[in-house]
Amino acid sequence: MTNKVALLIGVTGHRDAVLPCANAKKDTAEKAPTEGKESTRLLLDALKGALQGWRKLVGKETPIWLLTGMAAGPDLLAIQAVESLMESEDDWNTDNTDVIPVMPMPRTHFIKDFADGDEHSRVSFEYYYNKYQENVIDVIPAMSKEDLAFAYQDTQYGRLRNQLYLNQGAFLSRYSNVLIALWDGKDSNSVGGTADVVKMKLGLSRPDYNAVHPSLQMVSRFDGQNGGLVQQIPVKRKSSGKGEDITRTLRTIDQAPFSNMASLYVCRDCEQSQHSVLTHSLTKEMTTLIEQLNAFNLATPPASTDHSEDHSFASGLGKISGVFLQADNEALRIQKTYRRLLILFMLFAIVAFTAYELVATVLNTLTGVGVLTLLLSSVAATFMLIKWSRKAQHKRLYQLNRMVAESLRLRCYLNLAGVPPSVKPMMPRRYRPLFPIVSQAVKLGELVLWQNKVTLNIARAKDEWISEQIKYLNNKLGTDAGNIQKGLAWLHAHPKLALATFNKWSLAFFVVAFAIGLATLATQTWLLWPHISDINGGLINPEMAKHWLLNGCEATNNASATPSNFALVWWCNTDMYVMFIIQLLVMFGGVIALWVELANYRASTAGFEGMKFLYEKAQALLNEPISKEELQSLLNELAREAMQEHVEWNLSEEESDIARR
Repeated sequence: MTNKVALLIGVTGHRDAVLPCANAKKDTAEKAPTEGKESTRLLLDALKGALQGWRKLVGKETPIWLLTGMAAGPDLLAIQAVESLMESEDDWNTDNTDVIPVMPMPRTHFIKDFADGDEHSRVSFEYYYNKYQENVIDVIPAMSKEDLAFAYQDTQYGRLRNQLYLNQGAFLSRYSNVLIALWDGKDSNSVGGTADVVKMKLGLSRPDYNAVHPSLQMVSRFDGQNGGLVQQIPVKRKSSGKGEDITRTLRTIDQAPFSNMASLYVCRDCEQSQHSVLTHSLTKEMTTLIEQLNAFNLATPPASTDHSEDHSFASGLGKISGVFLQADNEALRIQKTYRRLLILFMLFAIVAFTAYELVATVLNTLTGVGVLTLLLSSVAATFMLIKWSRKAQHKRLYQLNRMVAESLRLRCYLNLAGVPPSVKPMMPRRYRPLFPIVSQAVKLGELVLWQNKVTLNIARAKDEWISEQIKYLNNKLGTDAGNIQKGLAWLHAHPKLALATFNKWSLAFFVVAFAIGLATLATQTWLLWPHISDINGGLINPEMAKHWLLNGCEATNNASATPSNFALVWWCNTDMYVMFIIQLLVMFGGVIALWVELANYRASTAGFEGMKFLYEKAQALLNEPISKEELQSLLNELAREAMQEHVEWNLSEEESDIARR
């Protein structure tokens, strides 16, 4: 079991690829055995160099999984290169390196493709196949049983046999983040060769897709192709190719962090501008993926916990269930830390606001010194909390872990229900460049299904996914105060109740402040009227009004001794306390409104209500007779809606981050 998100590196290449040594004469590599061995060594060194470049980029904490077609030549040499690095380099080991054989057909039929005289390749294949048998993926194409049987038996590389390799190439194209291609750069008229794999990866053309598995169809260019890069290792072929050189039509990357890697392609040169929108988006997506892989995998793993209740994720996600557990536990840990930080921030903010309202009344006194010190200390504390939050990036790390966990949770249930990968990505296209690690996690989950390691259980998927999710959402949207969690947990556990409660409190504070303000206005008018009016006529005396306007309560020192004078004197000695109470009430109303914004209650409540409606609708449809195709389509769409809602919720959470205050 792994708890790291892996980088997937695929390899494709000509079976007769050669890298003749610098001093070799023309055709030496195919005539002299010693030179042939030297060429193989050079190919091996070139593969090791390419792999080391990616290891340097992602570090030893990020696993690298090699996807290889297991054919003679570069496919098997790539495994040899990986194992050589594991033996000689400290940053390559069994914990961060694995090999996934991607077979175009079952082993018994594939073995026929090795040349009769190439016993070394056949033995190597048998050895590596047995060693990595737990990881083997047989990519079955969309053929009739008759065509498939004929293709398996055809050793002359006819159309159907070649379509098996096209299907395999489509798989490598879809799932590889990096496709290392030992390629002469030329196009080919044959189907399923190295050129086709490269073209599918870069969206250059659409070969005959009739036999390609439905889940491996080309992603539309509007969706951004399959994503990822092609790294070419230029080679020559023993049988010279006659196709056109198409490398000139490819868009290269020469910007950090890929500037030290030669022959790195991202897409076809579809625009004359050097700032192609597609090039920029795909490059940015790959760069962000590297950054997010590093951020996720460098995180300290959580303490060992009892995973006895996580059986459903182990059965649906296989060995990558550890990634789900890591992400879920880390998200909860970071969330708990951030919420404590948020409460502490609000406490300091309340103290600062209270001191600010009080300080004006006690200036130039010893008490004023204390209140001013408290004010400045509280402001400094809130400032330091904001700075710490920006540095620690709690919300960003929480988002990464939570979204990885949720994407794997969704893929787990789709796996349990036997829903094949969809050509349309689970991640909405407009958010894909922002969170490529989510698409990566989904890929890893899909590989488990491809490896046939999932025991299908549709009823279990319905119960543990849809029914439990409805219960969860009902709990989140509950407004019965008698059922809320004790302590402060309800502040985040029940956003709808918290929103209603705090809105009520905030309104109450403002209403009470307004009522006291009206009473204060009435009291002031009643007490001041005898002193500013003409007693005989009951009209305002301009001279008296001017006197009171300029002198205020100081005018009571010279006022006539009347019964109302005593009330006015008392009011002048207590009015500042009344105004302080009004200011406090308004302040508390504002603080509550700030808390509602920072806690993101409105977006959470709206999102939960929307998802509850969709889950209840899905549950109702699933209780009716439904075909397998309709079931798969419904669950795929539900997962896509859930993923979109979660992304939008995370973006709203980011906007409410105290680091942005």
